[in-house]
Amino acid sequence: MASVVATGKKLSGTRSEVWLCQAYDVNAQGLVLYVKPKLPLRALLVEALAAQVGQCMGLPCPDPYLVTVKPTFVGAAPGKQILAFGSVQAGGRGLATPIRDVDFMLETLERLGLAEAACVFDEWIANPVRGPGDVLFDAELGAVFIDHEGAMEPQTSPDAAVTNWIAARIVDRVVPGKKPQLLKAIRARAAAAQRAQLGAAPSVVQMAQDGVAIYQSLLKFLSERLTHLDRLLSARVLPEQAYITKPTDNNASDRTADI
Repeated sequence: MASVVATGKKLSGTRSEVWLCQAYDVNAQGLVLYVKPKLPLRALLVEALAAQVGQCMGLPCPDPYLVTVKPTFVGAAPGKQILAFGSVQAGGRGLATPIRDVDFMLETLERLGLAEAACVFDEWIANPVRGPGDVLFDAELGAVFIDHEGAMEPQTSPDAAVTNWIAARIVDRVVPGKKPQLLKAIRARAAAAQRAQLGAAPSVVQMAQDGVAIYQSLLKFLSERLTHLDRLLSARVLPEQAYITKPTDNNASDRTADI
């Protein structure tokens, strides 16, 4: 949790309304946060949970916060406090910016050893709206992954394929003979994700009505999607290769592999 303490600065050119705000966390530690005051509750929790998933996968996602904000601090009429999403400012001096040259951006991710993990991350959280503006680069920090509120859409089934922009661009760059090698690297990242421990909803989400129920539904989605992750990634990188799954009943005398 954190609380905004002064009027913020509205930023332009963002997908959702974003304000750069001074804030303090529950330990009275000063913060500079990017605050999204108009996200619906579900999108707010998606942002917070996805950032944690990314961090657990070793991706550089800024620390997420649930933030209380006086409406007047973010350009709204006076009223009761707003519960918003906040993300720690990317880069100590706020100098992180996107690389608009897609090829150079992907080359940079590959050089940083983040390309395969990014493919798995967006596949796992079912993020269909990633674009070049959602990965920032800082001279000190390297890459920074932001803006996940479009992930885990309510209508998306845990076994459904969605657009994975980074994965599609990376696959397009690989010559056909190298695709099995790419798939091996991506599947290794997906296998590591299987060790993730998805715990209970943190107490902080009780700040919002229905917060716990929504958060638990998101955890359930992530848990179920893990069982389909390897298949989804395999079909994305090598769609012409049949995918072999374990049989439903391992004890059946006449069991065969399902293709």
